[in-house]
Amino acid sequence: MPDLSINNTVTVSVAQAPLGLNTPDINNIAIFTHESHASWDGQNYQIYEDPTSAFQDFGTTSITGQMVNNILSQSPNPLNADGQVIVIPFLPSTIGATNTYYENSHNIYPNLASLTAVENGVVQYDLNGQGVQAISGIVLSNANTFSDILNVIQNTIPDVTVDLSITAATSSTSASASFAYTLREVGSTSSLVFSAYSGSATGVTDLSSSHLLDLLAISITAGQNSSGESLPEAIVRTQNKLHYCGVLSTLQYESNAQISNAKFIQGQDMILINPTNSIADLLTTHEEIMNASDNNTRNTLYNSGNTINGAGTPIITPQLTAAAAAGVMFSVNFNGTNTFQTMNLKTLVNVDPDLNLTQDIYNIAEQVGTDLYVSEGGLSCYASNGSNNYFDQVYAKLWLKLNLQVAGFNVLKTTSTGIPQTESGMQTLKAGYKQVLQQALACGILATGIPWSGPITFGDPVNFQNCIQKVGYYMYYIPIALQSEAQRIARQAPLMQIAVKFAGFDHSSDVLVVAEA
Repeated sequence: MPDLSINNTVTVSVAQAPLGLNTPDINNIAIFTHESHASWDGQNYQIYEDPTSAFQDFGTTSITGQMVNNILSQSPNPLNADGQVIVIPFLPSTIGATNTYYENSHNIYPNLASLTAVENGVVQYDLNGQGVQAISGIVLSNANTFSDILNVIQNTIPDVTVDLSITAATSSTSASASFAYTLREVGSTSSLVFSAYSGSATGVTDLSSSHLLDLLAISITAGQNSSGESLPEAIVRTQNKLHYCGVLSTLQYESNAQISNAKFIQGQDMILINPTNSIADLLTTHEEIMNASDNNTRNTLYNSGNTINGAGTPIITPQLTAAAAAGVMFSVNFNGTNTFQTMNLKTLVNVDPDLNLTQDIYNIAEQVGTDLYVSEGGLSCYASNGSNNYFDQVYAKLWLKLNLQVAGFNVLKTTSTGIPQTESGMQTLKAGYKQVLQQALACGILATGIPWSGPITFGDPVNFQNCIQKVGYYMYYIPIALQSEAQRIARQAPLMQIAVKFAGFDHSSDVLVVAEA
């Protein structure tokens, strides 16, 4: 008699548990670069885990290499929080906006004695079409060299980087000196027009004179707008192939391009760090971005500029400062306890504080939500301003959104049979979302003990307030029995409403002491 298979009695099949999505890569930073690089074996991007590789690919003086270096020099940095630094080239022929550049056409070296005799100088100019203004009270009599004069002029004309070129005399040529003036606002509309003093003040010396600074005899190289592939176009081209949240660019952008970039980024699950060297951007570009509530764009001002070595040479210090800041911004390990942080008062490695800042500039930056890197009490500190929301608020909201989205998807995906349209099914969904909220509470995004102060509530008002104060969040959905038939037919779960209370951070403190003898 043949031996029959036991399959007649028992059959077994082993199903692999369905896989869900990974946690969103919120700490990945993309640097879009216009610079050429070494061969990447056919790849159109490169991931860097150390600065040395970036310097080898782009060169030690490249903006790209220095930006990668500044990100990874921070401690902690994105690599400590499961992040990556991804460098993505723009399409060929993409260029950034350039600065308008002015240089003396004549040699002013013979004018040194006349310049150092000036007790009350005046300079008249129109910067970026904002109107003619005259700055008087310029004292050069304490100066001994052209370098001394440069320092005085640099402090006289805001939003302009002044540079000095001196050539020593030779056996066949005379010594020469000239000043160059580079506008910090970039693009074709940036301009600086010097003119002879036309005011009525007496006892002033017009420094535009040919025997002094000779400001009416200058050569001009006009600034240009960015061109080629725009930042939004580069993101659209790559965002379905690579995952990143932080966005940086090696390029400078004129005002209109900055505003366009901000509008685009606001519709993405991304945060753009938008640096500038120009004070003029604060009350124009940055204010417009703030007024539009485009808070996924984090504006930064670094007013100290590196030396300009000729027309069209970019000021790269703002980009390097932004890269260092991004290295700290995107370094939070959300799986830890009390790891969430504010950017305020953080120290950036490889960046000196901006010593060109004044209290007036600080006040304007605070007004429009622009971040600064300052020296306060002799210490280098990042000043995080919140008129357009603080960075940590934007970062936390994005983390919550992405993680709740993935949590809900994974519950639906990894339940092999499906989530029933019942109260028990809704509890399964609720448990998935609750895990994210518990994680947010543990890392320090959310807090307990703080009452809800807003006018909007839902569910049971008593439970709402109790949960916010005791748990830090409140979850509510309408009972399944009250769900509409249309929703059931469409197989839509009832709306899950969640209220959370952010922990926030103290950025300042006042002290009042009452003393008695």
